[in-house]
Amino acid sequence: RITFTIGGAGTQTITVGASALPDITQAVVIDGSTQTGYAGTPLIELNGNNVTGGVRGLVLGAGSDGSTIRGLTINRFSGTGIDITGSNNHTLQGNWIGLNAAGTAAAANGGKGIYASSSSGHLIGGTTAATRNVISGNAEQGIGFDNVDNSTISGNYVGTNAAGTADVNGAVANTAQSGIYLANGSSGNTVGGTSAGARNVLSGNNHFGFEVIHATSQNNLLQGNYIGTDATGLVALGNINGGAVFWGAGTGNVFGGSTAGARNVIAGSTFNGVVVGNASTGATIQGNYIGVGADGVTVLANGGAGVRVELGSTGTLVGTNLDGSNDAAERN
Repeated sequence: RITFTIGGAGTQTITVGASALPDITQAVVIDGSTQTGYAGTPLIELNGNNVTGGVRGLVLGAGSDGSTIRGLTINRFSGTGIDITGSNNHTLQGNWIGLNAAGTAAAANGGKGIYASSSSGHLIGGTTAATRNVISGNAEQGIGFDNVDNSTISGNYVGTNAAGTADVNGAVANTAQSGIYLANGSSGNTVGGTSAGARNVLSGNNHFGFEVIHATSQNNLLQGNYIGTDATGLVALGNINGGAVFWGAGTGNVFGGSTAGARNVIAGSTFNGVVVGNASTGATIQGNYIGVGADGVTVLANGGAGVRVELGSTGTLVGTNLDGSNDAAERN
């Protein structure tokens, strides 16, 4: 367990030297919330500005299963902020990744904000403000999963400032990449949830807010998120290329659901709201607000189609049940 009692008020910056930190190879809790004066936002800043050559910030390697990283600002590394490689069941909560210490502007990592591969059982975020990660301003995706199963991404802001009110540095947030992507066999993951606290805000990114890619990525559930709005759901902070995309995705991916809590809000993007393409199979798009705010009234138009299905995609269900019941909760 690593705790912090660094003397002095306000943010305390730990500047990494010219070489990379060692990989974490045993279970550990790194808890920035122990720093004196902590009141829900990070006071410990891990600054990687001196380390070049694609060096990652914190690496949870083999043997580190079950670790927790909490309450840190991780910025300015030349590679990814937090990298999970071949280890399972990690908890990442209350971190600011790619932001400055004030949470107001980009202090980019040169790779993704959080990247996990060949692993399972992670919790990224939570259902309270204190467990929210803010992941913005990075050179690549905010959160990237490759072959990651049965994990939860909830309650985070991806692409905005720490207040959830604005893009980070205008169009810079998670530059030229999506907020969250699930790829290469990532299956059984939940992004969001049906409670307000589980909602992710995926906005201001320069590609899509959310992506599912590859036929082996199946049975992922995306519910209750604001995609392309601020944290109130009523002000447009659009993603450049669109809200969500299923691109060659496998069966069983669900976007929305049959209850009000499952509803995603997809608004304010430059192009389409939702795209199903490149021979995706069996996607369900149900119960969402597309092109309006969280109140269902405020017009926050996407620049293209609300839902676009193309390029050999099959078995897509948009809206009501196949039995024709036309249940109101299932309508987009």
